[in-house]
Amino acid sequence: MNYQVLARRLRPTTFAEIYGHAPIVHAIRNSLINKVVGHAYLFTGTRGIGKTTMARLLAKALRCTNLSTNGNPCHACQGCLDFDSGSSIDVYEIDGASNNSVDNIRELVTNVHYLPTFGEFKIIIIDEVHMLSASAFNALLKTLEEPPQHVKFIFATTEPDKLLGTVVSRCQRFDFRPASKIELVTFLTNIGQQENIAFENDFIIEQLAEQGRGSYRDTLSILEQLITLSGNNRITEDILVNALGVARGSVMKELLLNIFGGKMNEVVELYRKMIFGNFNPKNFMAAISSMIFSAIEKMDDFQSFFPNEKLKNFDLHDLSFAELAWMYEVIVKDSEWAVRSFEPEKSIEVILRKITRRREILFNKDQIVAAPKKTPTVTTTPPISSKPTWEQFLPYVQTKMGTL
Repeated sequence: MNYQVLARRLRPTTFAEIYGHAPIVHAIRNSLINKVVGHAYLFTGTRGIGKTTMARLLAKALRCTNLSTNGNPCHACQGCLDFDSGSSIDVYEIDGASNNSVDNIRELVTNVHYLPTFGEFKIIIIDEVHMLSASAFNALLKTLEEPPQHVKFIFATTEPDKLLGTVVSRCQRFDFRPASKIELVTFLTNIGQQENIAFENDFIIEQLAEQGRGSYRDTLSILEQLITLSGNNRITEDILVNALGVARGSVMKELLLNIFGGKMNEVVELYRKMIFGNFNPKNFMAAISSMIFSAIEKMDDFQSFFPNEKLKNFDLHDLSFAELAWMYEVIVKDSEWAVRSFEPEKSIEVILRKITRRREILFNKDQIVAAPKKTPTVTTTPPISSKPTWEQFLPYVQTKMGTL
């Protein structure tokens, strides 16, 4: 069985196929076309966004003996074929986590001084380079600063802050940003067309993009899990709910409508029905916060956000931006303690009750009747001049004597 997972099978083979990093692609292609390639590159960013893919594509382009005019490798020359088969002895790709000792780096530095068997360059790719020990970095520094003309270094890391400043200063650094939800939706749509994957509705694609958390590889892994469950390349909402613990889109929108309408009983009833399914507290909080954010974006046209006959039963004209912003803030702030609490289901229900009855918290301050202030009793005495006479002082003495 020679099956390859989607993340490997769909790995870009040209610069045009790389999603979401146009400025970096433009810079790398220009350096290849104009033959002004630096001796060391550092690719940083979170997992699964294309760092290693870019490193390998750059290495393959440097090894190609028939580079195209747009900077892409030809995929046909001996250098490209050797790279694809993994048999090239002029390309070293190592994992910094398992080759982090000073002896590993000394052996690597010794080998790179020999000329390549053919072609112009020897390429050293070190993934997760931040895992190298301090001694290993020190053994690499001199060669990294002044490498032989035929040597190119390409580093990739998810934690650039752990790198020595002396290493970073010797590299051209490119920061890969996480993919946006819109980019992941476009990515999934294209993959669906390419792989003949049918999605039951757009909500599934949006939820997959949400669950991907900015990572192309994570998104593909989740998609492949759903494909395995479907068995026929058709992804339905039932499969999504059962696999990821994500509530149905129609139920989530109905829940949100009742929250906006302040209907406490309906909110609690819908929420408790969700708990009996494959309920994932973290996914639920992420979904509802995302939907409230979308509602903020479309608050001037709720008809497009809630294309449902049930919208007629709710009067949302007086729903203000302040309320929506407050609800979003509450969800984001309270979700962490709710998910980590020993009873997350109950904690989340309290949050839902809180945002449903928001107007009691936000807008009833002016309706509170202040308690009447007690006027202190002040005993007044006849004004006494600075030099009172005996006649003025006599009543006071008689009163005091009478109380003895």
